[in-house]
Amino acid sequence: SSDLGEIRDQLGWSILSRVFRHDEFANHRNSMLSYLLSNEFLFKEIDKGLTAASVKRSFSALSIADLVSADAQSLTLFDPTILSNISKCARTYLAGESDDRGYQDDLGWVHCLAHTGDLFFEIAGHPSTSHEDLNQNINAMFSKIESREHNVFKWDEEFRLGRALAKSFARIPSEDQLQLLSRFDGNYLYEKAARQNFLNTLRVVYLELLWNHPEQQAALNKIKTILKA
Repeated sequence: SSDLGEIRDQLGWSILSRVFRHDEFANHRNSMLSYLLSNEFLFKEIDKGLTAASVKRSFSALSIADLVSADAQSLTLFDPTILSNISKCARTYLAGESDDRGYQDDLGWVHCLAHTGDLFFEIAGHPSTSHEDLNQNINAMFSKIESREHNVFKWDEEFRLGRALAKSFARIPSEDQLQLLSRFDGNYLYEKAARQNFLNTLRVVYLELLWNHPEQQAALNKIKTILKA
């Protein structure tokens, strides 16, 4: 029911978030991560599409984001190999997730795509995340946006993905930034059904970089050119 959804969103998840982020939970992060990356959580019934299990997948992504964020700020128990596996699982999940629902009266927030954006945002903020994984994560988000075609974002997904993209771009060399953005050269946007989603998301990326990483001039100049084309 909607009441259960509200309890989960406002009480249940918020309590778990505080627990997962607390320093006293640090020794349990690895074991919890193994649970959340499993077929019983992040990949629960992913092949069945729009079911109630989507909520479990979505909030698993959000909980993994909490673990990554806490680890980045405290003991940093997640080494590059663990972070690479998280990135790989997040990319696989993003590619396979077909549920694009936002708020539902019977389930509350589903928000799979937005919560995955939150996960990529936290991954980009962890010092052990490699440039290679950041590059692949950016490409995975771009590919997901492209796959939506004419289905325009309407649940804040462009912001959640855009800030993840911006934070990822800020961590990689300028030559990698330009290479990743070269997909938008020529008539790419005018030939793609997902043009509006790309434009909306790239506007977020531009502003996030401008406000938080103004030193990233290569990416800023390239995105400005793309948006003005």
